[in-house]
Amino acid sequence: MKKSREGHLIEGLFWMYTISMFVFWVPVLGGLIAGVVGGWVVGRAKGALKVSIVPAAIFGVILTILALTFQGRHLSFMHFFLSPTLMVFSYVIFLMFGAFLGGLRQQLQVD
Repeated sequence: MKKSREGHLIEGLFWMYTISMFVFWVPVLGGLIAGVVGGWVVGRAKGALKVSIVPAAIFGVILTILALTFQGRHLSFMHFFLSPTLMVFSYVIFLMFGAFLGGLRQQLQVD
């Protein structure tokens, strides 16, 4: 009988965030790969979905700050919510889907 591998939320968060930073330029597969690896490390689908929101928020804040810094504009509602948020939202969908798949895969493998 296999030993149950306990998932680690912080470790899964680390892997999702790190892989997201290195493969953000690959539109669909980048988020999917980061999500699957992070979800597998977490070990449960529900926990993986919760953890997948954190890298998205960090990535969105970083993109917003960089976009506003390089444009030399002030922070307004339109710039803050529309420009980087749409890009991050399209990335997060695949990150969350991958996290669900990775967590489900690990959960079914252990059970």
